[in-house]
Order: sequence, then structure tokens, then C-alpha cells
Amino acid sequence: MHLKTNQDLPRVSIIVPCYKQAQYLDECLNSVLYQTIEEWECIIVNDGSPDNTIEVTNEWVRRDPRFRIITLPNGGVSRARNVGVQNAKAELILPLDGDDKIHHQYLEKALSKFSEGISLVYCKAEFFGAREGAMGASFTNYSDLLLKNQIFVSAVFRKKDCESIGGFDEKLTMGYEDWEFFIRLLDKVQGNVVQLDFVGFYYRIKTVSRNQNIMADSQLRDQAYNMIFKKHFSLYYKHFGSPLRNLKQLHKLRSKHSNPINYNNLSFKLVIKHKLSSYSHKLFSYFKLP
Repeated sequence: MHLKTNQDLPRVSIIVPCYKQAQYLDECLNSVLYQTIEEWECIIVNDGSPDNTIEVTNEWVRRDPRFRIITLPNGGVSRARNVGVQNAKAELILPLDGDDKIHHQYLEKALSKFSEGISLVYCKAEFFGAREGAMGASFTNYSDLLLKNQIFVSAVFRKKDCESIGGFDEKLTMGYEDWEFFIRLLDKVQGNVVQLDFVGFYYRIKTVSRNQNIMADSQLRDQAYNMIFKKHFSLYYKHFGSPLRNLKQLHKLRSKHSNPINYNNLSFKLVIKHKLSSYSHKLFSYFKLP
């Protein structure tokens, strides 16, 4: 029923980078297999994983020819995604990490929304595993996206748009590479973003995960933030103006928000603008740097 034996090009390529996630991979790929549309391919990118990722994946490749495997030396999740995109046959891309899963109608609903003028489609999401509940990511506008990641990585976008910006930044190894990717993507293509009104993505919370480690380590988090801010200084300047150099107003803001400010920290210089607007409050709310 689910086997696809014809040689038609898939409508969407699902890219699954995998590193030390073999124990979760069956659940992830099952969620792909039972999609309500059949015109997909799934590229599992083994990122030099030392576990039995290859053995698990080979079983899926034998089971259904729509699954493919690419094995690389360990180079990080961004490189794995980029290699997957480069080898994708479809015009649309859906990244999916090897320990997460998608609703069986996600592809059908997402693809039905794609048209000219739509650059990205995603859905509502829930946590599962060690913690459950709504994920709460919701895109409002591009300026707000610059302040906080509002789109999780398992969104559907065009391959040509991804390639036009050089894919995921392989130098961002501390996390937030998906946020930085969407900052560049939506700045470049400037199309509309659609969020489906249904829960189609499930993000696994483990006892220990890479993103949890990043969030727990404020220094690593701040380094990742600052790498993004420095890389996109012109965008932040364009949307939020130049920094205030009036230390009295700087101290007032610091007192108001009970946030100690590192004056040498570029990200806080970006926070301070000539005219204090609602974005000042948002920035201090989002980025509580030491």
C-alpha cells in the first residue's frame, strides 16, 4: 500500500540527519512512511554516527525504495542537512531530525498551501518524551523573528530558496542554526509564511539533549546569539536602528528591566535604539544576557 515503485519525481524530500539517534529512528521513519501522500522521498544522512544507525536505516531502504541513506564523516547537523538538500530530487524540502516525528497528514496539508508567493509552511507543534505540552512557536513578522526563533526546523520550504542562501551555516555548531537559517531565508525570498492550524510536528524531549544543554549553559547560548547578531548586524540595524550612546538612558533601561548589561556585548548595543519603542522591551524580555 505504501510502496512507491514508479519513477516519478517526489513532491517533497524529507531530510533526516542522524547522529547517535538510532534508538529513535524507527519511530521517526514510521511517521514518514504513513503519510497520506505517497510522492515523497526520505534521505537519511548518517552523520558519522557510532551507533547502529546504518543497520537501522538499511532495513528501511530494503523495505521501501523511497528511503535513501547517505553516510558522511561526522561534520555536524548543518552539514548533514546541506548534503541531504544537495541530493534531494524534489522541489520542496522538509528537514526532520532523527529523534522527532510528524503527523501522518503533515505533508498533505503543507503541500496544499504552497503556491506562488508562499515561501514557507509549517504547523503547530508539541513536545513529547520526557516532557509534554504545546511547543508554542508562532511566526508573527520578520522583525519579531529577528528577536526570537518562531519557526522550528521541520518546516517546508523550496530547495531553490535554500540553495540561493547557501543552505544552513555549518559554522554555527552551538545551536540555533535553524533560527539563523530562517533569518536569511525570509530576508532573501521575502515571501509569505503560513502556519497550519493543526499539530503536525512532535519534538522529542530527552533527559539530555543538545538544545537542552545549550539552554542550560547561558554562556554557550549567549555565544550563539552573538554570532547570529554579529553576522546580521546590518539587518538588526535596519529593523531596530543604531545604538543609543547615552549612558543615562542605558542605565535607566538596565534598572527598569533588572538586567545587568555588558556594554562591550554587541547584542546589547543592538538592543538600544535612538527612540525607545516597544521593541526595546521585547529585546530585553527575550535576551537576558549576563
